[in-house]
Amino acid sequence: MRHFDNMNIQSYLLKSIDISDLDSKYLQALNNSDHMRWSQQRDISHDFDTAKTYIDDLKAHGDFIGIYDQRLSILIGTITLWARETSAQLGFLVFPKFANKGALSIILPQLKEELHTKYDFKNLYIGTNFQNIGMRRVAEKSGFSEVSPTILDAPLRLFVSLDDEICHYLSKN
Repeated sequence: MRHFDNMNIQSYLLKSIDISDLDSKYLQALNNSDHMRWSQQRDISHDFDTAKTYIDDLKAHGDFIGIYDQRLSILIGTITLWARETSAQLGFLVFPKFANKGALSIILPQLKEELHTKYDFKNLYIGTNFQNIGMRRVAEKSGFSEVSPTILDAPLRLFVSLDDEICHYLSKN
């Protein structure tokens, strides 16, 4: 997998981290009912086995990028980057304490540009739950377009759920 270099975006630092460096707070954030309301409504729980499968898949095919607030010198969330050929899927988790403060609105446009230019990804994909209006707005404001899963090319289809509750966003270079 490609190594993600340290990247400064205003007051945030993005850098590759090892999943094993994270503690149980990460899984607690995945299960936080205030932060992931739509998951709770759909009775989704990230139990140990689910989390292990997710982490094993990420280790095999992706990068795990820490989002650090440089003013506070702490990790405030993560970005997952799964790559297949010249396409990639982005996933985001901002810890509840730091959510809804605009971090992704600042980070995503520059991260998108960096992934298209420096890392030469032709297609970037974000899939988010229909009810996750905040992530949908951030994706659209960052230059991603909502698309039908049927138009996605073969490498991107590996990432796609055909669930009606998922909104699909694409950025093409």
